[in-house]
Amino acid sequence: MIHENIMYGYDYNTETGELIGRENIGGYGFFSTFTLLITAIMGVYNQYGELVKSINGKKLLRNLSKDESYDMYSHFFHIDESVEINFNRPTPVPLTNDDQHTVYTESNINYYSAFFKRYFNLNDNIQSKIEGFKTKYNIIPENTISVVYRSTDKWTDMGGFNHISPALYFRLTRDLKTENPELDIYIQSESQGINRVFMEGLGSKVISETLVSDRDDYPLFLHLQDNKLEWAENYVAALFLHSKSKYLITYTGNSAFFLYLSRGTTNNLYQEITFTNNNFDDFFSINKQ
Repeated sequence: MIHENIMYGYDYNTETGELIGRENIGGYGFFSTFTLLITAIMGVYNQYGELVKSINGKKLLRNLSKDESYDMYSHFFHIDESVEINFNRPTPVPLTNDDQHTVYTESNINYYSAFFKRYFNLNDNIQSKIEGFKTKYNIIPENTISVVYRSTDKWTDMGGFNHISPALYFRLTRDLKTENPELDIYIQSESQGINRVFMEGLGSKVISETLVSDRDDYPLFLHLQDNKLEWAENYVAALFLHSKSKYLITYTGNSAFFLYLSRGTTNNLYQEITFTNNNFDDFFSINKQ
C-alpha cells in the first residue's frame, strides 16, 4: 500500500519498504531534498516501526541531469544494512518545515547519526573526490579550521534576512587561528569576494572545484554552464570533508544540517544563529574542546 506524503516530498510503500521521492520536489536544492529524505526515513520509523528498505530517487534533483531515469540518491549514496537502529519509538524527527534552522545539539545527533550512517553512505565516486581534494590541497582535517559561508541564498536561513556579516565569520576564524597558529584555514563560499577576503586576510585556501563564477546572485545553478552534476559531486565531497575539520564554522540551514550530521558531534562546531537580539550570540558553540 502506498502512503502518500509520509513526510513532505516522499511516499512510502508499506509492502515493499520503498521510499519514493515525489515529482513536486524535483526542483529542490540538493540538501533541501535530502534533509526531507532523512526526515521521511525517521518518520517511517516512528509511524510504522519499520526501516526503509530502498529509496527511489528518480524524480529528485532534476536540475542535475536531463536523464529522467537517473536515480540521484543512488548516484551519491547507498544504504548500509549493517548499521543497526533499535531506538524505542518515537525518535525526534529532525524537522517540521524549519527545525533544521534550530540550534544543533549533541543529544539529538545521537539519534540522527544512526539513520545518517545507515542511509547516507557516500559512494566511491564521491569518496574518490574527497581523497583527491585531500591530496591536491594538502588537507588534513584534524589540522584544519573550516569556514562554510552561504552567500547566495541566505534569505532561506533562520531569521530570513537577519543574517550576520561575513566579517563576523572572519573575526571568529582569526581568533581561532590566533589560538591555534599551527592550523590551516579552508573557506567554502559561492562568493568569490568572500573567498578572496579570507585568502588575502588569513591565508585561507579554497577548493576551487566548488566555485561557480564571479557573480554572487541567486540561484547558483543559473551560472553553471558546464556539468552541473559534476559540480554537485565536488560540492558534496568538499562539504563532507569540511565536516571533519578540527574546528567548523558554519551557518544554519540545509547544507549546514548535513555538516552537523556528517560531523556526528557538536564538538568545536560554531553555528551562526540569528534568532536573537543579543549581540553576543552571533555564534553558538555547545562543546568547545
